[in-house]
Amino acid sequence: MIESVSDFMSVFTMAAFAAAGIYMFYLMNAKHYEENMKYLEERYYRFYDESDNVIDDSVWDEPFYEENNQ
Repeated sequence: MIESVSDFMSVFTMAAFAAAGIYMFYLMNAKHYEENMKYLEERYYRFYDESDNVIDDSVWDEPFYEENNQ
């Protein structure tokens, strides 16, 4: 298969281009995946406002069932 330096260089060049192509395909898929995830997050979180992100511990100061059982 490899009988001379030119054969080795040919196989090496072919392997290098194949590796570069696979890596570029991976990067393209990762980019599209990231864009799709951002789009889906925007679609999901558009129903919520920022008040859901505020942590308010005052609701736990009084028992919940006390006011409902009166």
